[in-house]
Amino acid sequence: MYNPSSQRESSFATSPRLDISTGSKEVHRWAIILAGGDGSRLLPLTRKIAGDDRPKQFCPIINGNTLLDETRQRVALTLSPARTMFVLAQRHEHYYEDALEGVPDENLIVQPKNAGTASAILYSLLRLERIAPGGDGARPRAQTADCGNSLST
Repeated sequence: MYNPSSQRESSFATSPRLDISTGSKEVHRWAIILAGGDGSRLLPLTRKIAGDDRPKQFCPIINGNTLLDETRQRVALTLSPARTMFVLAQRHEHYYEDALEGVPDENLIVQPKNAGTASAILYSLLRLERIAPGGDGARPRAQTADCGNSLST
């Protein structure tokens, strides 16, 4: 059976973990985890699992882990957690505040409301340009990981 995702290789998924102390241009790679969606399409399922109306990324679906937890673990295989940004919605704070405890504030992009994927990516890239401008002329590279979907490159 044809599976398009098996036909393409993601450099994100196959790259060795980066050593940010090497001084190589690879230090400009960042991950952006998109976790600000409302999860409305899967609401009936997440309501059965969690007993409330939480979005799917905050629902313990896989071995008691949330999709956010699982995504963070996958990203940490290739990038330092210090180089991981999270795009979130303010109204979901009670779901993610404990899970993201210890993440630096500059790595949290909290939108007043879910404004969609394009605006989440744009705003996170603008934030990334501000906090990690790449003084040697190298521009930061970011790869997104949506908690509800496979990795994007």
